[in-house]
Amino acid sequence: MFEAGTLVDATAGPVHIGRDCVIHAGSRVIGCGGEADTHRKVPAGTTIGDGAVIGFGCEVRAQLVGSHAVVGAGAVLGEGCIVCDHAVVEPGVVVPPGAVVPPLGVATEHGVAGTVDA
Repeated sequence: MFEAGTLVDATAGPVHIGRDCVIHAGSRVIGCGGEADTHRKVPAGTTIGDGAVIGFGCEVRAQLVGSHAVVGAGAVLGEGCIVCDHAVVEPGVVVPPGAVVPPLGVATEHGVAGTVDA
């Protein structure tokens, strides 16, 4: 479900959106130009997994927002970052480019629990 005022821009790279996702109003999903990551089984561009929720007013430039991940309102996902399945990004948090939020991990204003170098 896309709410009014949502922007999906695939100019820089493809955007793949799974089933049963919710992308709230004012959010921008911008396809990243990254290459496929065969180790993590992530295709080129930006992928939003099944059942993911993107909160109000987010900016998503991530390579992956995993299945059933939750991105809080106003969060910013930097270019090429990966938010794994069932992970949570708290409202207003900035996940830096290339960072990884692990499965079931939580990104807070104090950092990303279990960050792994990309």
